[in-house]
Amino acid sequence: MQLQVRVMSMENKNQDTASDRWQREQWTVLTTSAMVLAGVALAYMLWFTRSVMIPFVLGLFVVAVVAPISDFLETRARFPRWLSMLMVLLVVLIATLGFLLLLSYTAQEIYRSADRYVQNFDDLQHEILDKSKERLAGTANDPLADPHASGDLAVDLPDGGAISVTAESTRAAESMATEDSDTGPADTEKSSKNLFRKLLDSDRMEEAWQQMMEELKSVLIRFLKGTIGSAVGLFSTFTFMFIFVLFLLAGRDPAKIVGSVYAGVESNIRRYLATKTALSAFTGILVTIILAQLGLELAIVFGVLTFILNFIPSIGSIIATLLPLPVAYAQFGGDWMLLWVLLLPGSVQMLIGNVIEPRIMGEGLDLHPITILFALTFWGLLWGPIGAILAVPITAILRIAMDRSQLLRPLAEIMAGRMPVRLPPATSTD
Repeated sequence: MQLQVRVMSMENKNQDTASDRWQREQWTVLTTSAMVLAGVALAYMLWFTRSVMIPFVLGLFVVAVVAPISDFLETRARFPRWLSMLMVLLVVLIATLGFLLLLSYTAQEIYRSADRYVQNFDDLQHEILDKSKERLAGTANDPLADPHASGDLAVDLPDGGAISVTAESTRAAESMATEDSDTGPADTEKSSKNLFRKLLDSDRMEEAWQQMMEELKSVLIRFLKGTIGSAVGLFSTFTFMFIFVLFLLAGRDPAKIVGSVYAGVESNIRRYLATKTALSAFTGILVTIILAQLGLELAIVFGVLTFILNFIPSIGSIIATLLPLPVAYAQFGGDWMLLWVLLLPGSVQMLIGNVIEPRIMGEGLDLHPITILFALTFWGLLWGPIGAILAVPITAILRIAMDRSQLLRPLAEIMAGRMPVRLPPATSTD
């Protein structure tokens, strides 16, 4: 009787365990689904409110960078709050105006040079077409290459004799070859050359080329107008950012921040932004000097673009290296200078990005390269180029915040590229 009772109790316990496991799996699926829906709703909200959220996030990062100046003036130098805020805001205003002036100079230089470089492209392509015509014309004047050439040709034989090949015999041989169904490789090459020669000499080719040049010019003008519009949008963005910096500094209390979680996050972000800004500026200066020594026009413009694009990890340096190539091709043509324009700035990017930057930053923000790639894609889709620039620090803040939570710590470890040693125990649903 006691044995039967034990068996029944064990069966009931197994059934309860299976039921509890089923309920936990159900709650896990429901929780995951709710988190996915919440993430989609949050992403839509961030996209819909980007005109406000982008200046706010920029303001947070700016305050994280200039906070030591404000804290030093207020706590160590004993400046009044209003005076320390005024001095810090003056520094932020000067830096912002300098950055906007650099962007404005870059856009103006590109706009001024647009027509000239389009004309250079047109001249280069016409030169290529003329050289192709000359080579084909030289082939046409060769009696062996062109069976339609007038005049006789004497061919020496090995026994000392000679055969006179007349134009009539050549045309007769050509007609016989045409009647023959088996054509050799030489005939195929000859017909393709004749077709290409006719294509080059046709008026339709010239019209198509002119139409393509006009289309290229219109595309470039639309791109420049979009760039100028983006610069105007950046001006309004930085204006809102300045207002957010003002209110964030006004509500900052250095005594309450010391020793808090926010202090650690602020320190990591400050170190990353300061190091990235210094290295990007150094890279931009070196690229400007190299391109100027090579004689490339718009060297300063490409230096400024290199400084900006280096804030985008991995992808930005590649884009900055490839940007001068169209201008170099329009200016130098397809000679060795084009290779130097590619290799020398690319070597600087490789040296600073893969050797110097990792040694200075150390662990950096502790993010795996795959995490950085997904962050660039996500924030770039939401906020455009500014989102791509802010992707890494934003993701680092999220990882640090998740690391402080016991429930989300495994996700923070995965973002850092480390598999969690032990998942947190599942909570009971009873």
